[in-house]
Amino acid sequence: DEIRSEGINSFGMKLIGLSECEIIGKTVKEIFGIEAAANIYPRCKICIEMGRAISYEENLILQDREMCFLTTLNPIKDIQGKVYRLIGTTLNITQRKQAEQELKASQHFIQRITDSTPNILYIYDIEKQRNIYVNKQIATIIGYSNKEIQAWGDTLLPKIIHPEDWEKIIYQQQKILAAADGDILEIEYRVKHSNGEYRWLYDRQTVFDRKEDGTVKEYLGVAADITKRKLAEIYVQEKAVELENTLRKLQLTQAQLIQTEKMSSLGQMVAGVAHEINSPANLVHANLSFI
Repeated sequence: DEIRSEGINSFGMKLIGLSECEIIGKTVKEIFGIEAAANIYPRCKICIEMGRAISYEENLILQDREMCFLTTLNPIKDIQGKVYRLIGTTLNITQRKQAEQELKASQHFIQRITDSTPNILYIYDIEKQRNIYVNKQIATIIGYSNKEIQAWGDTLLPKIIHPEDWEKIIYQQQKILAAADGDILEIEYRVKHSNGEYRWLYDRQTVFDRKEDGTVKEYLGVAADITKRKLAEIYVQEKAVELENTLRKLQLTQAQLIQTEKMSSLGQMVAGVAHEINSPANLVHANLSFI
């Protein structure tokens, strides 16, 4: 048998756009149309067969507007336990669903932006000392999955930060706690790649969220891989040190050569003076016996 309406409140009549006489005694098909009835009848049947209340979301076109409802069907039984009536209550959740869809679209849009950036984008909870979000570039740059990052919790930073840079990280977090909204703090540090090698990161950080008392709770970071640049800088610095050492050696060698040349010239001069003195002395000595 087709289910017919036995009554509806004034809000329902206003929502549907029909008068009470246009609703009472009418079938679901007559009130909502064939397409909507094709979804409503099976749910009514389930409620009757189960003998208990069921809830579900449904979309209905009312007065040429598609609307979303959260509907609950409650079965009413006679003394024999047979369901003879269904009482339906419904909540208009159209605006909520639209907001959810807009939020989902916005989140999808933001996700596409964060995933398209070549840098690591993350949100770090400074109070709990754990990462709460990171884009997929984390896997490309340092080789870890988002699942691994989340699983490590508050052991993340001690696990991947280079030991020589740990104090630098602690000091940076202290600076973030004292930062104002909009301040950009910069830092360079090393993190261990999943293959065991260290990569250099250039990180720009800013306050993302605060607690009710105003203290910083989370900060947003954008980290770029600068390993090639840093290795080039280290190579140049090492070469500069080598050149400086070579220059010092050349200067020392030059000073030694000059000193040697001075000593050689002095020796030649002394020899010449000795020769000049020795010649007259020999002359006198050779003629002593004759004199």
